[in-house]
Amino acid sequence: METVVQNDMYLMIKRAVSEAIKEGRMNLYLSLLPEVDDEEMKDIISKLGTPSKNDEYEKLNSLINAEN
Repeated sequence: METVVQNDMYLMIKRAVSEAIKEGRMNLYLSLLPEVDDEEMKDIISKLGTPSKNDEYEKLNSLINAEN
């Protein structure tokens, strides 16, 4: 009985720590991204076009998810 409680406790702590690390990593990623205003974003889109859904966003998203 005690082993079951220990395993449950271990899994709860492991999940909490993993979520905290994931949240911290996401905050770091977001803090490193530069902010742009609407006018600057329109200028970027006019010069480079709209990115496809499967471009760098998908690569970064899969990288983030793979680490967790």
